[in-house]
Amino acid sequence: MPLYERVFFERKVKFQYAPTSLLPLYGLQAMNVARSSWTGTLNGISALLILVTALAAWAILEHGLRAGRGPSAEAASRADWVMRGVLVAALTATFYPVAKAFTLGQLQAWINGLFAVLLWCWVKDRRTAAGALAGAICLLKPQFLVLLAWGLLRRQWHFASAFAGVLLGGAGVSVWVV
Repeated sequence: MPLYERVFFERKVKFQYAPTSLLPLYGLQAMNVARSSWTGTLNGISALLILVTALAAWAILEHGLRAGRGPSAEAASRADWVMRGVLVAALTATFYPVAKAFTLGQLQAWINGLFAVLLWCWVKDRRTAAGALAGAICLLKPQFLVLLAWGLLRRQWHFASAFAGVLLGGAGVSVWVV
């Protein structure tokens, strides 16, 4: 029986996304988290990933500022550093797509957090980690497959191979558990 026929008609689940996007739920089930606490657990993970989004954005900002100053420039004061962190956190928390994804309980909050860390890995020249994160994002939202094409066209082999590895591994697991 085809997958979506089983999901829609047998299980009565109205869900039109890729089966790989259900992996977090299977993870909760595998960890024996009670179904009654799934919503709270998923919301907690979303809140944590919004914090991760803010921290990654702050790290990217600091990296860019350090790179722009050069070795002879004076470092900013600790107060400036903290104030930039507070400002980035406030801007992240009040950015409409981030806030709305959280209030609606959307997986987009997870995608935002993973993407922010992906960008931080990229600017820190950690292409393999960036590719693995892009593959994880693609498991949640297949439209991000375009990043694999981009990595191949740009000959970013570490990025593309990590991306493909995570994507194929996750797709295999999702077909196995569904």
